[in-house]
Amino acid sequence: MNTLNPILESFLQALTRHESLALLVTAIAATAALAGAAEAMTWMLRERSARARVVLWRLTVVGLLTLGVWRLMPDVSPSAVVMEWEVMVPLESPVDVKKADETSQLLLLPEKTIGDDLVQWSDAHVLSVWLAGAAVWLFWRVLRSLAGMRWLRKNSVEAPAAVLRVLSGLTAGKWPQCRLVRGLSTPMLTGWFKPVIWLPAEAAEWPVTRLRSALRHELAHFERADVPWHWLAQMMVCLWWWQPLAWRSRARLHAETEHAADDHALMAGEDAADYARTLVEIAAGMPPGAVHAGGVPMLGRSSVGNRVRELMKRNLWRGRIGFGALVALGLVSVLIAVVAMTKMEFIPRKPMYESRAKLVAGGRMQAVDEVRWEEMMQDFYGTIIETLESAEMQKKAKERVKALNPEIGVTEVTVHVMQNKGSSIFHLSCVSSDPVYTRRFLDALLDEFMSFRQAIREQAQGKVLSTFLQEVVNKQKAMEEKNDVFSKWCTAHNILTTTNANSESAQFLTSLKAQREALRQELADLQLAQTNVTAAVSSAERDGSGRAMTQAEKDFIQSQSELRRMRNELRYLTQEHNESHPEVVEAKKKVEKAGFLSMELQEALKVEMMAREGAVARKIEVIEGQMAEMEKAAQGAGALMAEHARLKREAEIAQEAYETMFKRAENFQQMFNIQSDYVAIMERATPSEKVVASSLIPVWKLWSGSAEPAAKDAK
Repeated sequence: MNTLNPILESFLQALTRHESLALLVTAIAATAALAGAAEAMTWMLRERSARARVVLWRLTVVGLLTLGVWRLMPDVSPSAVVMEWEVMVPLESPVDVKKADETSQLLLLPEKTIGDDLVQWSDAHVLSVWLAGAAVWLFWRVLRSLAGMRWLRKNSVEAPAAVLRVLSGLTAGKWPQCRLVRGLSTPMLTGWFKPVIWLPAEAAEWPVTRLRSALRHELAHFERADVPWHWLAQMMVCLWWWQPLAWRSRARLHAETEHAADDHALMAGEDAADYARTLVEIAAGMPPGAVHAGGVPMLGRSSVGNRVRELMKRNLWRGRIGFGALVALGLVSVLIAVVAMTKMEFIPRKPMYESRAKLVAGGRMQAVDEVRWEEMMQDFYGTIIETLESAEMQKKAKERVKALNPEIGVTEVTVHVMQNKGSSIFHLSCVSSDPVYTRRFLDALLDEFMSFRQAIREQAQGKVLSTFLQEVVNKQKAMEEKNDVFSKWCTAHNILTTTNANSESAQFLTSLKAQREALRQELADLQLAQTNVTAAVSSAERDGSGRAMTQAEKDFIQSQSELRRMRNELRYLTQEHNESHPEVVEAKKKVEKAGFLSMELQEALKVEMMAREGAVARKIEVIEGQMAEMEKAAQGAGALMAEHARLKREAEIAQEAYETMFKRAENFQQMFNIQSDYVAIMERATPSEKVVASSLIPVWKLWSGSAEPAAKDAK
């Protein structure tokens, strides 16, 4: 099986040397890809509407036309995408890489054989044959169409009024001209700008059902602009006259166009059974092998049986594309556009030579945690790779080689740097077509990289030292400023006096709060007593709180006691005598007098309580004023104490920051060495070796039993 690899290599080398042959081969591959994609999508849309499949095959026709233009007229239509397939062309004699110190080998082609002569002859004439065939086919199609149109006009007459009435009743807008043709076997539509519906002469005698079905079908072709697409498909097959898949695509487009027109007619109101009967009856009257050029016939090469089955089948998607099919068509259109505008070019390549080297890198950074250490090392290693592969570093390496070896010409090189997983060793690979330049360029790249690292290190060390010293100065200045502010504040304020005053204010404020609460309680008691003077006086008498009772309270208590005594006496006399007895009458008068005196004393007590209430309220206002003044004084003292604490803390923090930075500055060199990374050359550039490369890796894997040969050849 592996013997196929040399055959493929020889075939691709032949395509590299013969442009026209490569054009033909890539055209076959591209058309097969387009047609295959369209066939696959048609199968996926088999349960959808014919309208969706028509759109698909129209896109395919446009893609095939675009593909042909891209292939045959590259100057008019430049490629949007170019795929380069590099093929190694062997040398006539082997190259001794180790001895090739002064000059690199020239690229030589192998000797010609009879097969090469045949391929060369084909390469010289294939494009001419292609274009000549396309011109002949196009001329024949146009000539045949013109002859067919001349025959139709010669053998046709204007459609009778009955046919025109049916036609006008089927459309609300402008309708095509309609004519009857002697000898025509099927209805058809022609014309781009002036469309004409051609009917067999027998159509004048057709039943209205058959005539209406035929006219609806042709109107469907007219409304769907199928005539221009018919001619576009004709142009496509003329261009790809030698490709059977192009003819297959045109046939599929015509078949799906007829299905879509049938669906259109049914959606317009035709009965499926009557319409299918019309197709069968017209097909029965067609002679075998009947061909109609220049238009879109109602019946052609498509199978009537398939059309009848589709008509009688229930299809919910009839006449509709649907969102899913629309998305699929969009994806296929993108695929068709990419394939149609893609060229594959076979470019020969000189033998390439590779030199290798190794670097070892590491760091002594003391990370805070393991995660940060890993992130810092990844950034460090990534910077090394990007620096070595950068265009600026390679430019400096080329300038070094040119300065040290002016006799060696400059050659384009490819540099690749790879780090082993879990290792700090970097493998450098340099590939070019000149073995001598390859090795010397890699050595120059190593030297330039080490010089660059050293310069960066020295610059970083000086910058860091300058930054440290400037930071020490800044910290010292900040410390002195904070201490000066704190000293001035302490001079302006006696913090001990402020502390004592704050303590005394707090004690006095506490005393005032207690007095205010006692007065508030007394005020509440007075307000409650006014609602029931008798109960309040009695309660005050029993409390024994130590408050001296007023004369009014004493008199009121005495009057209440006297009133109770007189009432008891009246009750006794009432039990002993009748109401008119002189003693009873006298007792009642005394009770009334005592009650009157008690009420007067009660009113006097209320007036006295109100006066006391006002006095207590005034005392509360005075105490609250004193409390406000004391709180204000306490707040001022507290603010002074807080400011003292803040300034003291700031001075201490500034002192600590200065001492810490000063210690770091003293140990700067040791700290810089601890936190530095290192890079060293482990192996310099090895002698250049020829790279056995092949661009056939995807093809090779199809025929190779294992992946090892492919991987080996890919190096």
